[in-house]
Amino acid sequence: MTLASGASAAVWHHDDETGARPSAGDIDQVRISAGEKVVTMRVEFNGRVPYQTDVFFDVDRSRKGPEFVASYNDDGGGTDQLFIDRAHGFSSPLDGARCKPRSVRLSDGGETLTARFRVGCLTFRGEKPDRLRVNVTTNDDFVTLDSAPARKRFGRWFAVG
Repeated sequence: MTLASGASAAVWHHDDETGARPSAGDIDQVRISAGEKVVTMRVEFNGRVPYQTDVFFDVDRSRKGPEFVASYNDDGGGTDQLFIDRAHGFSSPLDGARCKPRSVRLSDGGETLTARFRVGCLTFRGEKPDRLRVNVTTNDDFVTLDSAPARKRFGRWFAVG
């Protein structure tokens, strides 16, 4: 895990342990950078992107659990989507999109998911976050496949901007 300052973005990086037999949903690496205006998330898999990938964001240290989730759904029919919404614990939202990303891309033969969205999508109680921490969870048919850094656990806090 690395905490680094770039020109205008802080970065959280996590190398996840690979299962004995890599498969869809097995998380390899997570890299989240948060600048003053844009959050970029990149999740690499040991196998193809699973049906669902949820990136949970905790922005309020005083509350338990995540406040937001960026949820990606790969329906296999070409209507893949990512949206950002309020989180309800470590569950995918059912409410719909609070924000839509600026860009979403699958690359490396479907093994890497990259998305960019406005930091404003993580506004909580009228304020943009000055720090955040992250958890990534993959699912298929409501069964958790993998979590990074661990199930219902976040990485370290890191600054935004």
